[in-house]
Amino acid sequence: MGDQGGGVGGDGGDQGDLIHYPVLTTTNYTSWLIRVQAIMEDHGVWEVMELTGETSKQGIMAVAAKKAKGTKARAHLLQCLSDDLLMQVAMKKTSKEV
Repeated sequence: MGDQGGGVGGDGGDQGDLIHYPVLTTTNYTSWLIRVQAIMEDHGVWEVMELTGETSKQGIMAVAAKKAKGTKARAHLLQCLSDDLLMQVAMKKTSKEV
């Protein structure tokens, strides 16, 4: 899929659960979003980016599961950012804020 910048992982071979994320720059937002969305959908965490806030009627287990996915999604997103952008969003608590 072309050069994806400073992704996570080693030098090839069997990477297990390591994911190679593209780095977000000032000029590649659209292609970055397409790639990151595909990766996060594959890992089952993209849905937290589209939450509507309808948690009041859901059970405790469903809310906990969504929070866990949100934490995972935030971690995935932070891997994609250049150091400059990372410093700007480091204190954001949720994946949607990032």
